[in-house]
Amino acid sequence: MEEIDLFSWVETASGDADQNRVVHILLHGIGSSDGLRTTMIMKGGNLLGIRHSSTRYTGDVDFSTAQKFKDFGQEAFEKELNEVLIAAAGELGYTLRCWVQKTVIQPHAEGTFPTLQVKIGYADTQNPKEQKFVDRKVSPKVLKIDYSFNEATYNHEIIKLSNDSNILAYSIIDIVAEKIRSVLQQVVRERNREQDIYDLWYLLTSYTFNATQKHEILSSLKKKSEGKGLDDYLHAAALAQPEIRVRSSERYGDLKDTVKELPEFEEAYGVVEEFFESLPWGTD
Repeated sequence: MEEIDLFSWVETASGDADQNRVVHILLHGIGSSDGLRTTMIMKGGNLLGIRHSSTRYTGDVDFSTAQKFKDFGQEAFEKELNEVLIAAAGELGYTLRCWVQKTVIQPHAEGTFPTLQVKIGYADTQNPKEQKFVDRKVSPKVLKIDYSFNEATYNHEIIKLSNDSNILAYSIIDIVAEKIRSVLQQVVRERNREQDIYDLWYLLTSYTFNATQKHEILSSLKKKSEGKGLDDYLHAAALAQPEIRVRSSERYGDLKDTVKELPEFEEAYGVVEEFFESLPWGTD
């Protein structure tokens, strides 16, 4: 079980310090709840920062669950989340009040892979004006959560936050597989995912993956791609396709404001493409 000192992360991470504290409150609250910590599996950019020391700043927190949305009790979830946010802020000694301000289902509740987008408003308890914004659920200070449904996790780990709080999180195997899937999915979903190229570059230049791990990454990638319209992209030459490269590059330069050092796009993409081609394609 990996142990993380989130107090240290709050003080050293990039971005707004209060928002980092809200992330700490959120994770501590989830990790202290028997119901939430067994279903909400952390992934995404904040996990890379907290667990793998990435410096890329991201203003949201991502989770997945294998649960289908039709089996999900949204009202009960929001009630429990509000309760644990209040308790966690007190336990951690932060003078912040956090509350679920808004929720939206994207693309819609009947979708195969819906995402619950949650905005958590927060305010300094010593600032009456900020408190009024939270009371009216119109706080300009928000932490965004994306909670993806019907997303199986094949390799996860437990992260210990304190003696009585721990969360489930994607292992590095599933992080890499998910990031690669998102890169491939750009064409299908007609969107740009420039941050995934940077994140993959960071992980692939920070860690060495042996043959067994590469097999696990490819296996996870294939499973995570089921039902996503990616059958034509699950081969060694997929990242050589011009449209994927172009979509990955179009806003890549914008990342310079969110990282300490941004490698040139061609360098980063080359590292990712080389690794992708080295996966054991055709061996299963």
